[in-house]
Amino acid sequence: MAMPLVSVIIAVKDETTLLQRCLNSYLVQDYSNIEIIVVNDGSGKETHDILEGFIDNEKIQIYHFEDCQGQSAARNFGISHSSGVYIAIADADDFAYPKRISTQVKIFQNTADLDILGSHFTVDPGFKTWELFKDDASIRYQLLLNNPMVHSAVMIRKSAIRNSNLYRSEMDTAEDYDLYARMRYHWKFRNCKPKLVHYHIALKDEKAIEKQKNLARKIREQILNEFIPEAGDEAIALHHAFSELSKGPTLSELIEHIAIIGQGLNSKDLKKLNKILYTQIFLYCSKFQQKPAFAVRLNIIKKGYGNWITKAKRIYNWL
Repeated sequence: MAMPLVSVIIAVKDETTLLQRCLNSYLVQDYSNIEIIVVNDGSGKETHDILEGFIDNEKIQIYHFEDCQGQSAARNFGISHSSGVYIAIADADDFAYPKRISTQVKIFQNTADLDILGSHFTVDPGFKTWELFKDDASIRYQLLLNNPMVHSAVMIRKSAIRNSNLYRSEMDTAEDYDLYARMRYHWKFRNCKPKLVHYHIALKDEKAIEKQKNLARKIREQILNEFIPEAGDEAIALHHAFSELSKGPTLSELIEHIAIIGQGLNSKDLKKLNKILYTQIFLYCSKFQQKPAFAVRLNIIKKGYGNWITKAKRIYNWL
């Protein structure tokens, strides 16, 4: 089978040691037909010096912005200068396992209807991973609540991301959530089971966390409004609390809320949607120490959602 060219896109801003680890992890991939495009987004001398050490490697192309333009603009620049059939996103502080590219290319080649593919992942000691939904419908419905993919594990068909107008340059955080929200209209998603990348959970200051939270809320509200047109402030506030696992709504309010979201869906789509929403209810109740017996009260088992509760228990491990 042919080995299509894969373009690895890395936007970097003032990263040093972890950047070396990231670049080396892509140089030792067991898939040879790759190009690595690094866009230095106005970093200082240390980052520049590290990149100089890779300048003679024929697989790596390095571009420098004199001033910081933001990671979305940097990634868009890298994509516009790429030649690959597929775009593999990589964060400068993460690294890939040797089979990342080959595994994802194989899945693309064996799946007729697929445009954006993520994977499971590992994290730094002291942090816990979480389960990701795998199929297209579950991922698209998960967007109602939060980001359903790990950005640095994502491989995207280049034609799909270009036809989705790339990243929005004004989004310097939550840009991946925004991209997936826009791509859900026309493109197919999947998360594969192998752990193909290591995700470094960077600690952020309160201001950065609040900014990301507010941008994510705007994206979530746009999606919610497609299910509940002209949703009022009360419904929006409840939905944010539910999505962010913030204490507030009662069980009865949550049940009523998800029933409204599901209005108008056919039985097949409603079952897919409920898989996501009932899993979130389990997480919500578990976090706030409400009795697991709520499953009986909600007749979840009777409705056929028992397997999803088992999955939710695994997801709950990271809370």
